[in-house]
Amino acid sequence: MAARPRPRRARDQWAADALAIGTERGWRCQRPCLWCRGTHRSGDCCKHRLRDFEAAPDGDRWRCPMRLPAILTRARMGALAVLIANGFAQAATSLVLVAIVGAAVSEERPALGQGWLIGAASLSLGITLFSLRVLQRRQGAAFALDYVREVRGLLVEQLFTLPPTAGPTRLGLVMTRLITDLSAIRSWLADGVASLFVAGPSVVLIVLGAFWLAPGVASFLLAGVLVWFAVTLVALPFLHSAIHESRRQRGRLAGRLGDVVLTRAAYAHFGRSGPAARKIDRMSEALNEWLVRRAGWSGAARSSSDFVIPVIIAILAAYAAPSGPMMPAGELSTLLLLAGLTVAQLSDLARAADYRLAYV
Repeated sequence: MAARPRPRRARDQWAADALAIGTERGWRCQRPCLWCRGTHRSGDCCKHRLRDFEAAPDGDRWRCPMRLPAILTRARMGALAVLIANGFAQAATSLVLVAIVGAAVSEERPALGQGWLIGAASLSLGITLFSLRVLQRRQGAAFALDYVREVRGLLVEQLFTLPPTAGPTRLGLVMTRLITDLSAIRSWLADGVASLFVAGPSVVLIVLGAFWLAPGVASFLLAGVLVWFAVTLVALPFLHSAIHESRRQRGRLAGRLGDVVLTRAAYAHFGRSGPAARKIDRMSEALNEWLVRRAGWSGAARSSSDFVIPVIIAILAAYAAPSGPMMPAGELSTLLLLAGLTVAQLSDLARAADYRLAYV
């Protein structure tokens, strides 16, 4: 006698149970979408299959990698174009300042005439660089906050559209999604993207301009930039590992704290507040260890630009030791000014890489 087919409701419940224990037999995710890149809680959204999910690094079992809003909309493309133009303007201003300094310290009479004119031009260029850096910060913040506002609105809309049959949502993970994750997005767009599209063109143009303005010192500047690149390349994999693990520990701690806040009366009633507090303390200690490692590797990446000037001086000393003085004072001043302008931009590039790793 053939077995009777299983009723549809029983099949759906069997699929839900199968997914809950992590087997491949599950048909539906049984977890409604909370928000983009968010976790799926118990319930039936009837839209996703098990293969749509990946292991969540924040302590939850499954995550659906849903699509975030597009960053490069028409309005934000205009803001990004302004940032790129800002980078070219900073590079051009820096090269003009280098040319003025080179003319001022050269043995020949300065082409610009009187010394007060050189001083006024240098001061004006310094004010221009200052204004461009302030504009970069403002434009980057506006670019990032506009996107964060759009993402936050979508998250809240999806939170309100949860079906009544959805299971309880963990408070800690909700706050992590709405605050910490959005802060990582804001930092990447405001400081990371802005620095990438401003400092990147600036470094390239400064190095190329050095080969045009001062060919004798450009190779030393390029050597310093290559050393910065090597040190940063070594530090970034360790920084990525520390960021990934600290994010996982923070997600576990946030989920635990949210559960304690919602069930604090039960913990007090059964006398379990002490063990719960000790467990939170152990989780906090583990998180702090990884955050300290993250800070160390982040500092190594961001401070790698400090190697540029010492490396240049060391190469100069080794190169010129057999033949007497390193180089004329004018060329040395030009080289140090170029290196100083490049160091600030390289530090911004390393910071952009740090924020990018924290964002993904």
